[in-house]
Amino acid sequence: MDTIALREKFHLLLIWLLLSALSAGVLIRAQLNEQFSLKTAEFEQIAASLMKSLAQHDALMPLLNNGDGFVLMQKKFPQIVRLAPLPVTTPPAGQVTLAGHGQYWLNNSFRHVRLLIDARLLINSLPQLAGFQQVQLMWEGQTLYQSGTPAENARWHWSRELNSPSQPFILTASSTRPWHLLSWDLVAALTLMWAVAILTVRKVIQQNHRRKVADLRVHFFELTRMDTMNEVTAGMAHELNQPLSAVMSYNQSALRLLEMQQYERIPAVLEASVLQVRRISSLLQAWRDNLQNHPAERKPVDIRQIWRRVEMLLDRELRESEVKVVCHFPSPLPALVAVPLWLEQIFHNLLSNAIQAQQGRAKPWVSVAVSRAGDELKIEVSDGGPGLSEQALSHVFIPFFTTRAEGVGLGMTLAETLTLKMNGRIEAANHPEGGACFTLWLPMEAV
Repeated sequence: MDTIALREKFHLLLIWLLLSALSAGVLIRAQLNEQFSLKTAEFEQIAASLMKSLAQHDALMPLLNNGDGFVLMQKKFPQIVRLAPLPVTTPPAGQVTLAGHGQYWLNNSFRHVRLLIDARLLINSLPQLAGFQQVQLMWEGQTLYQSGTPAENARWHWSRELNSPSQPFILTASSTRPWHLLSWDLVAALTLMWAVAILTVRKVIQQNHRRKVADLRVHFFELTRMDTMNEVTAGMAHELNQPLSAVMSYNQSALRLLEMQQYERIPAVLEASVLQVRRISSLLQAWRDNLQNHPAERKPVDIRQIWRRVEMLLDRELRESEVKVVCHFPSPLPALVAVPLWLEQIFHNLLSNAIQAQQGRAKPWVSVAVSRAGDELKIEVSDGGPGLSEQALSHVFIPFFTTRAEGVGLGMTLAETLTLKMNGRIEAANHPEGGACFTLWLPMEAV
């Protein structure tokens, strides 16, 4: 069982990791694509601003006339550093001549003048520049100006040819992926969501499986009840034998007290005998209801009171075997909605088995502990017996399995069936120091 549970947990962990990785990958990829689109839009804005400035340079060239209006022009276009005549000795071969330090000459051979333009002032004034690791302006394979430094881990690159007749520059840019701008809190929320979803689905599947097992078991009992009537009758005879023996013992005690004229002790003995008779009536009524498939009525129950009642029913066995019962009930006791007779029958079977398992052992004991575990009530019944063998642990809830020669093997099967009918579960285990431990989980319901 431990290997199967570990394997199931490993598979659930693997599914969670796979779903979390896939969803995180899709989310991160979508956000990176969005960031890339934003960066592309910023790059296009830089290119559009530069093309507008280059177009303005082309429009200004025909208006130049030996420096007239240059001061006004420079105030409006600060990237224009100087106006100068074309050199006569070495006239430029084209309209653009690099001047170094991010500057270039824009030549006008028709008017024999040229403008010194500073590309640094032109590019650095753009607000979108801060979003890139490097922005470069190229001309005929030569670097006119470079803003920023090349990044070795840059994964995004852009390039755009600026369509200017006189200034055919190429604009390039690069940037790293902005991991710090991604919604990591959303990624964490997705992983948490998958964990909650997987655990919820697992719990629903387990509950459905338990209910199906309970329904199949009830269906199995319904189909085979006629064939197993002898075994069931033997089981009922076994269940009724204890209270009937107790009734006989109490009545005999009452007769002896009557002969001894100890009349004051007779009412208590008769009251105990009446309690056993009522238990016989309850068992017969429950048997009749099960045969007729009558629905059981659920109502608020007091676990402490039901357990005390079971102790009273098994008082003779407890005293004869000298079994010490230790109870751990919280205060206040959590409310529970269940079928009282079913819960009493489960406790009766557990306590009776614990008493029989410790016959002949020194200082026998039985412990019952009640605690709240989330939305469930946890009830542990343990004893100081020899514990359960490996075969008993795997077959304890199988019908007609018993380790006693006089046993029928229906007590624990009935306990599990009644527990499952109340949407609960029961498990058997051994304490490390010895002794058997049966644990019930019953769902807490609003009263």
